Formats: sequence, structure tokens, C-alpha cells
Amino acid sequence: MCSRGGDWSYGFVLHDTWLAGANFPQMLAPAGSNFFVNAIGGYSVTTSDYEYIAYGNSASGPYATSTLNTGWNVDLDDNFVIGEKGELVTVVFDTSANNYKVYIDNVLKVNTSNSVYFFMPNDTSNNVFHFGDIGDVNGYTAHPDPYDEVSGWPYNLDSIFVANRIAFDSTAVADLVNHKNDLSSCSNASNLTMLAEFTSGGATIVQGDASLTTRTIIFS
Repeated sequence: MCSRGGDWSYGFVLHDTWLAGANFPQMLAPAGSNFFVNAIGGYSVTTSDYEYIAYGNSASGPYATSTLNTGWNVDLDDNFVIGEKGELVTVVFDTSANNYKVYIDNVLKVNTSNSVYFFMPNDTSNNVFHFGDIGDVNGYTAHPDPYDEVSGWPYNLDSIFVANRIAFDSTAVADLVNHKNDLSSCSNASNLTMLAEFTSGGATIVQGDASLTTRTIIFS
């Protein structure tokens, strides 16, 4: 999905409501030497609100920046709910624009060029990705403290897609949102490298030849 000089997009439909908290839940990222932190979050301390993107890799960071360029306010805009159950989260990395975006349904929450280098790993042969795995975060030898740090992903998903070498624009994101209950029917379905759906009975690959497994996060 991620290669130096290449665009990428991925997204997932929330089965549970994504609540704001004092940590930043890790989303999808390459495994091994390509690992990078891929997380956003927001929280409030007394009367001050803070919204961040976290970044880094297995050797540097993790860092966080509040330069999101969207005016997102997790309190006033969202009442501390980052994503409602049933909403589509779409994450886009565009190399030509040199930026990273996160949409919740059609609302752009993050639009930043800060430290985008971390989203361009060197090893293009690695096609293994982990969702919510913080085992490779630099300096993490145990579960993080529950404040201002990257955390595992705690919420269930209804579906997930990956689009290799595609940076979806807002029009494409709107198309995905309009078909989020059946992403295989959207106009951009042919651009989806992988699409999987989740039910109580397990995972089903709808499109692409990926394989899915569960794993245990192990700290060194």
C-alpha cells in the first residue's frame, strides 16, 4: 500500500462510536521495517481542547503536532466523539501535494504536511499491514500510559478498504461515503485494492486477494 513516491488511501466503517480520549489510537500501518505511527486524537484539559496527529516510526518519535489546518475542535465540533457508529473514516496520503488527510464521512478533520516523510517507507516489497498494533512504536516496551501517547485500536469495524497508489480527493471520498454500506458498488470500486467486511461470524474478503488474521501485540 505504501511506497516511497506513491500515493495511498484506506478507510473503514466504524461499528462502534470512536470516542475522544487522552490517547491516539493507532490505525493501519505497514509491519516491520516499514512501520509508522498513524493516529489522530483529541482531548480536553479543564477548558482547553487539544487535537493532534501522532507520527513517527520504530526508530523515531512518537511525536505529535496540532497543526491540522482544518480548525477541527473535538469539543465544539464533535462533543468529544471523533466518529459515530456507521461513519466512514478515510485516510489519504498524496505525494504530489505532500500532505496527509483524514476524513470522517465528508468532513475533513486533518490536512497536514508535517513530517509526511514517515509515511513513505523504503521497502516496497513488504505487503503486510497491521491495524491498531503499537508493538513497533519507538520506545514502547509496555502498554503506554493513558495520556498523550499512541495506543492500540479499541473499536470494532464493519469494513475496511485499501487503495494502492490512489490519493482520493473530496469527490471520491463523497462517493465512498454515499456507498459506505456497500463499498463494492461505489464508482471508485475498481480503485480498491482490497475490501473486507466484518460480521459476528468473522471477516470476508469482498475484493482483492488479501488474507486477514488476528494477532497479539507483544512488547520487547
